[in-house]
Amino acid sequence: MANTHKILLVEDQKHILDFFATALIKNDFDCIYVESDEPVMTIMAAESIDVIVTYYKMPGIPKPRGLMPIIRLSKWLEVK
Repeated sequence: MANTHKILLVEDQKHILDFFATALIKNDFDCIYVESDEPVMTIMAAESIDVIVTYYKMPGIPKPRGLMPIIRLSKWLEVK
């Protein structure tokens, strides 16, 4: 049975991104994965994302400002 949760993985190190994506996909999670934060807002506007796995602080973006556009777009998202 397929898992109904859609996960967005954001990771700039390809080997780590590939590891997590492969593990989640093998366990029937629906995953979208990207190597930078640039396409995140476009993806969030187009897709129904349940979970975002990313850094709290992305390189080059002061925390927590990097997550603020995502939080504003999806007010129900919790940052943990």
